[in-house]
Amino acid sequence: MVWFHLVRNDMRYVPLYLVAAGLVLGAIAVLVRSILGSGEEWTKKRVIWLICLALFLPIAVLSCDRPVSHEIQQLLPGTQLDLQEGHTDSYDFPIKGGTSEWAAFRTHGEMVAACQVPEPILRELSTEGLIETCLNYPLIGDMGMYNSWQQGFDRVAARFNGLQELLQRPDVGTKLLEHYRRMEPAGIRKKSTSLQKGQYAVTFQYVEALLAQEAVLSSMTAAERRSLLAECLGKVRTKQEPDYNVVDVAYTVWVMGRILVMDTPDGLELEGQTESGLAHFLEEGSFVNEQVMGEILTRAEQYLADG
Repeated sequence: MVWFHLVRNDMRYVPLYLVAAGLVLGAIAVLVRSILGSGEEWTKKRVIWLICLALFLPIAVLSCDRPVSHEIQQLLPGTQLDLQEGHTDSYDFPIKGGTSEWAAFRTHGEMVAACQVPEPILRELSTEGLIETCLNYPLIGDMGMYNSWQQGFDRVAARFNGLQELLQRPDVGTKLLEHYRRMEPAGIRKKSTSLQKGQYAVTFQYVEALLAQEAVLSSMTAAERRSLLAECLGKVRTKQEPDYNVVDVAYTVWVMGRILVMDTPDGLELEGQTESGLAHFLEEGSFVNEQVMGEILTRAEQYLADG
């Protein structure tokens, strides 16, 4: 959802949301008054309904299945993730968010075209450098603009040649696992501002979205997937920090669920999984209740304990 990511990653956008909500509220108020007439009494219930509509409509309009609009994209300072390290052969995007060149783009398509990695360079990048390049992709935040995590990933990957190349690398799973092991959730304590904390937390989401892909998990050995499952379990425990939220945890659990589907005899079948939303969660990455996430964590602990 666009507003979740705007507010989560930069609290400066809270006033923007409130202004949008206020404008919608005003428009609805004028419409209702024109229908009811000036003599109609406005009850508390009507006021409450108007406020709810004002808060909901900006979200409903902006979270539909399309990339973020050019107008909203211009408000974003560019995706700046908190990466743990740098590789000398990662691609340095010549145009970045927050620059005058970026502000000059008139459409989202122009941004997409400008952010492609030149093919000769793309083929020469190491897998480690390519991972860092993908995480530095200026439009990686588009993943959060769709109805599910998988849908967002698929849309962004379809438009960015860096992700397409990464998913074809035979060592993508091994290198991503190495990268993920070096990421420490507790490092968020060292961040002093809400913006820094948000950038740090969302970096985990993008790496875990990569790890959840079938092409990535299939490129790993069974032992590597088991190691990844244990790594995820440890990170979930660390993510109980107050600076992380349930969405941050859900991304990690999503990876764990897909590993269990691939490597356990019963394929992580749960009683009433359709009603619980488990199947949809595993397939699409849309949010699921904490009870189902708890069941996945329990299954993971049992699987790892069985050796």
